[in-house]
Amino acid sequence: MRRIIIAVLVIGVIGVIYGFFASKKHIKKELTELCADASKKYSCPPREALILQLNEDTLTVQLKNSTIWALGKMKVVNALPDLEWFYQEYADPKHKYHNCQRELEKAIGYIKYDKTDLISFEDFESE
Repeated sequence: MRRIIIAVLVIGVIGVIYGFFASKKHIKKELTELCADASKKYSCPPREALILQLNEDTLTVQLKNSTIWALGKMKVVNALPDLEWFYQEYADPKHKYHNCQRELEKAIGYIKYDKTDLISFEDFESE
């Protein structure tokens, strides 16, 4: 019985470790694609392109949230004034991008208060 419990625990730990690295790889892929798309769209480096994209008012809520997420994950300090402004602007529940509030709050925390989580890409560089 003891061996079975140990085996289950070992398999569980291996599963958690594998899941962490698989998640990080998936997130990095998403971040790379988002940066590449924005960079191509605005013909400039990824960090600058994401800031330009953030200021677009024709984006879907999903793309706006993804852009905010990427800026936060990469801790793009130059985006902080815009993120803070949008956080105030989108506070109105009737605003088109009100559902971006939580992602804005997290991005501002990552940048302004140097918050971090297990999967951070502060030094991320994209082509």
